[in-house]
Amino acid sequence: MAEERVSGVHDALSVRTYRKAIELDHKLADPYYALGRALAQHGEFAAAREQIRHYLKLIPADHPKQETARWQLQECERLLIWERKLTAYLDTGERP
Repeated sequence: MAEERVSGVHDALSVRTYRKAIELDHKLADPYYALGRALAQHGEFAAAREQIRHYLKLIPADHPKQETARWQLQECERLLIWERKLTAYLDTGERP
């Protein structure tokens, strides 16, 4: 339980730190990438998707992280679909 609490505090601190970095310089790509990953790990897939999309807009097409970021974007989209299906199932009891 204590480990979970420390992890939650660490996640919140990371998210705040990345948001502050973006606030200080919104043209830097890496904080968007890091924030997207942190949000995805926290289960906030829609918010993560937006941060990763923004990251992809800021980096060149031949950037080394381009492929990884695109994969993470696809994962967010896939998890959002599953999240909607699960919510519908829990709300109605009908299988997707």
